[in-house]
Amino acid sequence: MSDKTNISKKAKSEQLATMDTNMLVGSLKVLDGVLGFADIDADAEDPPDEWLRQYGTKEAHRRFRLAKAGWESSRNLPSGVKIATTLVTEIMKAKAMQQVEERYRTLKQPRVDKPRATDIDVDIEKFGEVNVDE
Repeated sequence: MSDKTNISKKAKSEQLATMDTNMLVGSLKVLDGVLGFADIDADAEDPPDEWLRQYGTKEAHRRFRLAKAGWESSRNLPSGVKIATTLVTEIMKAKAMQQVEERYRTLKQPRVDKPRATDIDVDIEKFGEVNVDE
């Protein structure tokens, strides 16, 4: 393979890794917001004042919308939450599989040679005559 092909494959691999990381981070932010349901009442109309101070208006309202979704039944969850859950699960599985493959590749596989007849040191007189025609 040419150096150009190797560079291209490496660049594509790095680009995919960056995309995976971005999708994982974005999905985790969504799920973190949904898990904020425990910090609000199910019938709340506005984000808590603490969130407004901590996150600012825009981020507090985003988190509030996600936290409200956390009060929904799993059947009524917005599709974005379901997609985020699936993405996190699948990306984490893929990363775990990559780690397993890397560990497997780095293992030194023991080499077992078949013994040869010349490797065996046998005292024929001690064992008697050997019949090789059987």
